[in-house]
Amino acid sequence: MPAPVVYRTELTGLARIHEGKVRDIYALDDDTMLIVTTDRLSAFDVVLPDPIPDKGRVLNGISNFWFARTRHLVPNHLTGREPAEVVRDERERALLAGRAVIVRRLQALPIEAVVRGYLIGSGWKDYQASGRVCGIALPQGLKLAGRLPQPLFTPATKARIGAHDENMSFEELAALVGPELAAAVRDAGPRQPRQTHAHRRGADAGLLALLARRQLSRGREPAELRQAVRTRLPGDARLEQAGAGTETATRDHRAHQRQVPRGARAPDRLKEVYTVVMVPAWIAPSILSADFARLGAEVDAVLEAGADLIHFDVMDNHYVPNLTVGPMVCEALRRHGVEAPIDVHLMVRPVDRIVPDFAAAGATFITFHPEASEHVDRTIGLIREHGCRPGLVFNPATPLDYLDYTLELLDMVLIMSVNPGFAGQQFIPNALRKLAAARARIDSAGRAVRLEVDGGIKTDNIRSAAQAGADTFVAGSAIFGSGDYAQTIREMRRQIAA
Repeated sequence: MPAPVVYRTELTGLARIHEGKVRDIYALDDDTMLIVTTDRLSAFDVVLPDPIPDKGRVLNGISNFWFARTRHLVPNHLTGREPAEVVRDERERALLAGRAVIVRRLQALPIEAVVRGYLIGSGWKDYQASGRVCGIALPQGLKLAGRLPQPLFTPATKARIGAHDENMSFEELAALVGPELAAAVRDAGPRQPRQTHAHRRGADAGLLALLARRQLSRGREPAELRQAVRTRLPGDARLEQAGAGTETATRDHRAHQRQVPRGARAPDRLKEVYTVVMVPAWIAPSILSADFARLGAEVDAVLEAGADLIHFDVMDNHYVPNLTVGPMVCEALRRHGVEAPIDVHLMVRPVDRIVPDFAAAGATFITFHPEASEHVDRTIGLIREHGCRPGLVFNPATPLDYLDYTLELLDMVLIMSVNPGFAGQQFIPNALRKLAAARARIDSAGRAVRLEVDGGIKTDNIRSAAQAGADTFVAGSAIFGSGDYAQTIREMRRQIAA
């Protein structure tokens, strides 16, 4: 059944206060608004009559992904509240699922703060005409789609429907918003491409579609800088049009003719520039902390509470000082009726002997420690040959160098935030640096590789792991030791999205 198309919304009991090119905005109270991302398609600053089913969900997911990745650089306007709190009609709730957010009610400035890493689009046009972009003089002889000597802050107007965005100089920005706020935007902007590898990987780096400050009607509170609506980075426009259910979208320079004029020929390397991979956050309860006397019921309960997959910690009392479960337990859960993915983390030596057994028992992912395998490449191939998705696991002191030669073969990278062997250990803070380093490698590869973190994950530190780049979170005692599995998982998701 095709997904319903949301072209324009009319929500029961809520006052719509604005209709943009792709978003409808509703007032909730003096402090908050509901933003709904529709399936409307805009091109060349015009809203077209033919929408794309589920475009709004894809675009909303991109926005939330980048908000989470960059919130430590510039805060955003998300509240963390669920739209279901304010939308009462069940049909409307279903229609808005994945395409709506509740945000702080701020006064958005009509500006887009663009940080350019490459000379394309309007920047190339301005350079051809004057040798400058936004008043900044550039060296002679630069080429279309060529990399700039350094990222440039190049603000532009944020026009209303039917009008065109225009570049402006820093002096024009300062005259519009004041010198202090203009300087804050200028200083915040260049940090984002470095965080997201935009300058290294590509494009007319975009964003901060930000610039919001407190409502003027709320008194003489100082202006504050927050990202608002979305963060637009390389690949964003292409993902907007990629269609429903798309996790990976790759387009070359010809896919966006507003960025590169018709007939222009950019270097072939730009085919890699616009690769963006986005995966939703997964919660993976570890059965190591479950009540084994009623394991089937425990797994049913966490899945019903909202878990995405089940994590198996397999220990052999040889590679690690503990002995846990084998393939028979995995097979028993499949016979019990568990259909969710099963994520098998092998802490065993040797590895290859047990891989076929877990594959036959119903494993989905099989991850292993490279130190435990005599031939890492061969073990990865063995896992895939048996129909499972392979991953590598890195202990706290294990370097990521193995990824230099294996990342393109993997579906998961697991960073241990405790030393393996026992449940209930405390999170090791240095794991955050390793998560960030692994995230950089995965982003550079442009592949949908899961980045999992395991060890000491709780509601009070899961946000830090998410900000460092994790998208899959193993939690044992934090979930199975809580009195309310559903509430704990909801709080984890709230912290990840915050």
